[in-house]
Amino acid sequence: MKKAITKIITVLVVVSVAISALVGCSYNDPWRRIAVTQLGPNDENLQYVYRVVKGEKYPGTVIVGTDVESGEDTKLFEVENTESDRIHEVVECRGGVLFTLSRPYANTKYSLNYLSFNRDFQNIDMQTLYASEFNLILREKDGEISLIENYDQKFVISYGTHDMSWDEMQESDKIEEHSLYDDIPERSYIMNDGMEVVLKKNFGEENYTGVVGDNTYAIDSISGKDYIYAQWGCFSEVDGKLYGIITIPKNRLSKNRMKGGSTALHSDYVKKEVLFSLDVTTGENNVVYQTKKGRIIGFTSDTVYLIDKNDIYKVDIASGQQEKLTTIQAKKNTDLDFRWIGSRLFIFESLTQETVAVIEG
Repeated sequence: MKKAITKIITVLVVVSVAISALVGCSYNDPWRRIAVTQLGPNDENLQYVYRVVKGEKYPGTVIVGTDVESGEDTKLFEVENTESDRIHEVVECRGGVLFTLSRPYANTKYSLNYLSFNRDFQNIDMQTLYASEFNLILREKDGEISLIENYDQKFVISYGTHDMSWDEMQESDKIEEHSLYDDIPERSYIMNDGMEVVLKKNFGEENYTGVVGDNTYAIDSISGKDYIYAQWGCFSEVDGKLYGIITIPKNRLSKNRMKGGSTALHSDYVKKEVLFSLDVTTGENNVVYQTKKGRIIGFTSDTVYLIDKNDIYKVDIASGQQEKLTTIQAKKNTDLDFRWIGSRLFIFESLTQETVAVIEG
């Protein structure tokens, strides 16, 4: 009798595994983390997007240019020592790309470099702009390219000439660079007209505020007990208003685990996500959309895009009607990056930056 039961259990396990393999797109993926690197749909009109790729296709880290229309990758630069050398951040700049490179066994371990090429990726040339013994982090934010050295020195880089000028690093910048280990009490966003909006909230407190010039607004729509441990998400200007995503973690988590920001939260740690709007001239604010399941990966004033497991959805905000756009073929527990270019959504594996899918929104 025991042998018969054992056989039945074995058969059930085998069948279960086989079914999981066949319908691998429908599993629950509690350990996945997501990051929206560029919100959209947006007005970007790019021919190529550049990124650092490492994975099965390449032996080390390489810089590739991806044709936005076809999705085809072209290798532009690869490291000499695939075992130790690493390319880090890459930013498009004046007909080429800036990137940081670490070489542990070189005389100078860290460097900022510029890779130039013509329209067809011919005549590729690299020059080193800055070298350091300290860690270098390249950032592009609010139309500004900056280089952070040793987490506490900041240089601003000119788009046109690549000239570098020292700039005093604000305390909020330092906190954001160390955000993996601490909470971020404020976030700033530059509107299209140059107006700076600063959103503030201390971790463990209930109330959000917005500071625009001399005006301070209470953002009541995303304040209260539900938002005590809420995490910052992405922000974007839509029709002259500031829209933003707030991620609310489940209360069963430790406080330290909730401090890493929305991109550090696994899917199973998220209670819900909230899309809100703020009129920066009047202070009027509203909750535009709340998720029942899934996570927000894009939005307009009337549409929200979600990922739930491996399914991508488009939701009409007014009616709540949901349309399934596609099911992506992503490996289980794989962290994903989402990059909008115009109405096209590029999905990459976070670790390797290999392309998972390209979707027309």
